[in-house]
Amino acid sequence: LLGLCGGAITMLITGAKDLRVNKLILLGIPVLLENIPESKPEFKDTITTPEYAGQVLSTYKSKLLSPQAWLRLITFKSEYQTLTKSISLYFRKFFKKNNSKKNPRFNDLFLSSFKDFIFQGKKILFINGEFDPATWEFKSEFEDKFLKNIKYPDRAYQIHLIKKANHIFSLSECQAELLDKISIWLSQEFP
Repeated sequence: LLGLCGGAITMLITGAKDLRVNKLILLGIPVLLENIPESKPEFKDTITTPEYAGQVLSTYKSKLLSPQAWLRLITFKSEYQTLTKSISLYFRKFFKKNNSKKNPRFNDLFLSSFKDFIFQGKKILFINGEFDPATWEFKSEFEDKFLKNIKYPDRAYQIHLIKKANHIFSLSECQAELLDKISIWLSQEFP
């Protein structure tokens, strides 16, 4: 089975329960819940990793020579909370060890389905885009906190990052790499 974003979560949950499913290709899978009851996060609250903060800051950096951007800044029309959170989070990575505390928005069903799937001897190919915020949440909230601390069966999963890719792999070169990676993985798994 193959799924993108919410479809990837659905495939993982289904695959963990259905014995007929033994391989998954999961694209841009989110690991954080977006809608917690009675709360819709503001943009500043979606910046959860130093890598994503760096991407947000690069947008601000590109506006350094823009008179309109400076006018917005000095007339207090800029998003100061977004800017300060991005700066703080980005530079924190240089001074602080990894935070192993679980994010309150972490999707526990994702983790339990992943474990159930893998420990049945099944295999997963994760493919993420470099410019997809879900990628950095996946890395900081799942890969760094859970994958490194648990011994999984050999070759149970692979993680592939496609450079320059966004959440929907819209660039033609990203689509070509995506198809190439999927094709190679399938030919290895189904010789």
